[in-house]
Amino acid sequence: MGPSRETLWTVPMAVLRGCWAADLQYDNRIRSIEERGVTVVFRLLVALCAFLLGCVPLLVSVSGETLGPPYLAVEGVASVAAFAWAVRWAFGRIPSERVSIAFVVIADLAIVVSSLCDANRLAGAMGLVNLSMLAAYAAFFHSQRVVLLQVVISLAATAVFVPLLWMSYGWVMALIKSTILILVTACAPVAIQVGVWILGEDAAASELDALTGVYNRRGFFSRAQRELRAAVGGDVVVLVVDIDHFKLINDLHGHAVGDRVLAACAKRVSEALGPAAVVGRVGGEEFAVVDIRPIGGGEAIGEIARAAVASGGAESGPAITASVGVARAPVVSIRDGGVEAIEVLVDRADRAMYAAKRRGRNATVVASVARHRRSDGADAGPHTGPIGAVAPRDGDGPNRASSVCAGPVRIGTDAASRNDRTVPGPTR
Repeated sequence: MGPSRETLWTVPMAVLRGCWAADLQYDNRIRSIEERGVTVVFRLLVALCAFLLGCVPLLVSVSGETLGPPYLAVEGVASVAAFAWAVRWAFGRIPSERVSIAFVVIADLAIVVSSLCDANRLAGAMGLVNLSMLAAYAAFFHSQRVVLLQVVISLAATAVFVPLLWMSYGWVMALIKSTILILVTACAPVAIQVGVWILGEDAAASELDALTGVYNRRGFFSRAQRELRAAVGGDVVVLVVDIDHFKLINDLHGHAVGDRVLAACAKRVSEALGPAAVVGRVGGEEFAVVDIRPIGGGEAIGEIARAAVASGGAESGPAITASVGVARAPVVSIRDGGVEAIEVLVDRADRAMYAAKRRGRNATVVASVARHRRSDGADAGPHTGPIGAVAPRDGDGPNRASSVCAGPVRIGTDAASRNDRTVPGPTR
């Protein structure tokens, strides 16, 4: 039995409504291209398309197919404008969203005017097919409203040519050519944008952990890298949050309860740290967090996360606690390090988390900020070079903690905790 009529109508409409409501941003598209290292290829491709569009009115001018000298001048202006855009895309900076929209609109108008200048009305109408290149560009990079503007321009241009074709070739030819133009220049961009949106939704879903709703490991590092590139200053603070005695919870209460515990932990941490924090599940019962905080003000969020996990109600089943490791570094010191720099911080936070486990669990351990020394041995302050180049300090291995936090901060004085900040968490 095939799909019902209602399904055939409601499903496409639901897809169109979802696409129209989606937040499709030009800057995100450009950022995706930059992250994949294909910026140069993209710029050259757009510049080539603009150059070819400029060649069309130029060739029409030299062919003698224009309607007269005034129209010849119009063709020349259209060619110069297209060539100018080609140079702009090839050698200038990537345009802002407003400049990109202006590029689309101006190129649209140049194509329409150039087509109207062609003495052969059939050839002029087919010149409108060039609008499809701009339609595809707008559908991929711009919002739904820009695509709607593109569709309106294409339909208006087609409507202008319908009576011209009718008078010259009859209504049958006018109908055939106008139908082709509508399909290529108006329907195609809508289909492209819907397809891009669906692929984007699938890609976003592939970066989420199905059980907890936070990012999975791949999505976490990808999003963390984007946040790092967008940051203008402050500290990058990384947490590793590990649920205490999770295996025991699974053994005593079953895996269904364990799943609820994981979901509850992710929810509590996400809500406590706010929407700016990037939260991901990077292991079985292990979560990681990346957040950009003011310089020196990020260490407290580890204790916020620990308290949030321990303070939840009974919606997840048994009471739970977590051990939290914290590491931080100035944004300026790791901005160019990409994913590798974030992995270094996650590794340091992970070692700090294991130190919290050894110190009784339900505690927060803060790894000391890397510092460098001058050749005379004097402390030269916090390290500001690439974090990947920092050599570990003596004893800074899996069995050493830099600091422990779970309340007011105090400076340790024993050999194991010298220069560390320690605050024991509440006992279980």
